[in-house]
Amino acid sequence: MIEGWIKIYENNNPIKVEIIKQKLIENNIVAIDINNKDSSYHFGTISLYIMDKDLEKSKKLTTIE
Repeated sequence: MIEGWIKIYENNNPIKVEIIKQKLIENNIVAIDINNKDSSYHFGTISLYIMDKDLEKSKKLTTIE
């Protein structure tokens, strides 16, 4: 990933990742997800990234597994 971004969450369930992503976005934290799941066999994970400057703010918003 590009410098300045950190992975804060990883899961194989896209719904869980999207719920956390939307909560971050609603609180003005830029969040992107990268889907590393295989499209044929559906194994792998989805990673959620934020900018490192937003790490403390994101910890206050949500408890990440």
